[in-house]
Amino acid sequence: MPNGPPRSRLVWLTLVLWMAVPAVAQDQPDEAAVAEYRRLAGEMRNLANRGAWSGVERAYVQALLTGHQLAFDDYLRAAHAARVRGDVGAARTRLLGAKGVQASRDVIDWLWSIDSSHGRVMIDAWPGAVLTPTVASFLPDHKQAGEFAQTELRTEGKFEGLLPLGDYVLAGHEMSVTVHRVITLRIEPPPSHKPRRKKAR
Repeated sequence: MPNGPPRSRLVWLTLVLWMAVPAVAQDQPDEAAVAEYRRLAGEMRNLANRGAWSGVERAYVQALLTGHQLAFDDYLRAAHAARVRGDVGAARTRLLGAKGVQASRDVIDWLWSIDSSHGRVMIDAWPGAVLTPTVASFLPDHKQAGEFAQTELRTEGKFEGLLPLGDYVLAGHEMSVTVHRVITLRIEPPPSHKPRRKKAR
C-alpha cells in the first residue's frame, strides 16, 4: 500500500476494491443452475426409488450440464443406472466421482470388484460385427456387460470400455481380456461391409 496523504490512500483502496468486485461476483453460483440441479437431483432420487434407471441416466446427464457439484448420492444412483444397462466403464467413472465426494467402504469394494473382474478393451470393427464370449457367463452383471458391448458394435462398429475377464471371438479373431492390460483390436471389414466407391462420370 503506498505511503502518501490519507486521500490518496483512500483512492487507492477504493480502486483495489472496485477491481476485486468482478472476481467475487464470478464466484457466486448461478441461481438458475442451482435450482435446476436441485430439481434434477430430486428427480434422480424419485426415479431411482421406482427403479426407472433410464430416467436416472437422463437426469444425471442433464445435472452434469448445470455445472453444479454433484452429491455423493447423485453419482451412486448414476453408477447403478450404468450398471443396469451394462456400461461398466461408466459405472466405474461415476463411482470414482462418488469416492471423490465421500469416502465409502461400499464404493471402494464395488470399485475393487470391477477392477478385479474386468479388463479394458478398444475395438474398432464395423457395424454389425459380432462379439461372442468363448464361455458364456451366468452372472447377470457380466452377461449385461457383454450385451452392452455387442449393442455398441452392432450400431456403431466400435466399443471402448470394460468387459468381464475371459476369452472372446470377434469376427473369427480371438482375444483374451485380462486385468491391468488394455486390449486393442482393429479389424478391417469384409468386402461385403466395405462402402462401395462411386464410379467417376
